[in-house]
Amino acid sequence: FTSLGRVDAMTSIWSIWLEPPPGGALAQRSGEFIKVQSARLKPHGASGPFAPHVTLVGGFECSLEEARKRTVQLAADLARIPVAPFMDVTKGERFHQCVYMRVEPNDQLATAHAIAAEAFGVKAGNGGGSPYMPHLSLVYGDLPESEKDACVAEAAAQLYGDVEVMGGWEATNISLWRTDVSDATCESWERVELVPLRKCSLVKWARFYEDYIKRTQSPDGSPRDSPRSARG
Repeated sequence: FTSLGRVDAMTSIWSIWLEPPPGGALAQRSGEFIKVQSARLKPHGASGPFAPHVTLVGGFECSLEEARKRTVQLAADLARIPVAPFMDVTKGERFHQCVYMRVEPNDQLATAHAIAAEAFGVKAGNGGGSPYMPHLSLVYGDLPESEKDACVAEAAAQLYGDVEVMGGWEATNISLWRTDVSDATCESWERVELVPLRKCSLVKWARFYEDYIKRTQSPDGSPRDSPRSARG
């Protein structure tokens, strides 16, 4: 792995996504919203359209072969993940966290994020020292606050009242995406791998959590980065 920065011909920047089931209400309605708003807000600084997703971990750089290998191994180390429900529609200050729907945190999702961050050698959390905040973006961009507010209101009107949308989903696979963050159009972004996840009981998830704590304990026995602390 190399540090996040210039990507040469042998490496790319990657992300692991949780994508809603294709053909379902969430994928269809959020995907259409993303397309319409990206086009409408392009003159105001919005990106191009992108596939609806919740990022499990991102911002790591390596070769395609290495990324695929680690994605397959990560899927073997995880199980199906509840990505539900959505709590609200809100706005943020970052380009890639402009307008989004926040997912209610849960231990399985937080644990999966922590395990994925460890697998790809990145620091757990939302960047800048902030905790992991699972969310599904609806618009990327550097928009005026008035446009963000209008987009939040539109998303709330179109999506928030729909139980099939706000109820979220159970992630049955993880996907590996090439995500060059310098490409504001998102046109170069592509999915290169889709790996299924196993079914798993809550008891097994508790064991995942315990194993993670053991791996990340400080010498004095205290946990360094518990997934429970990675709540947004």
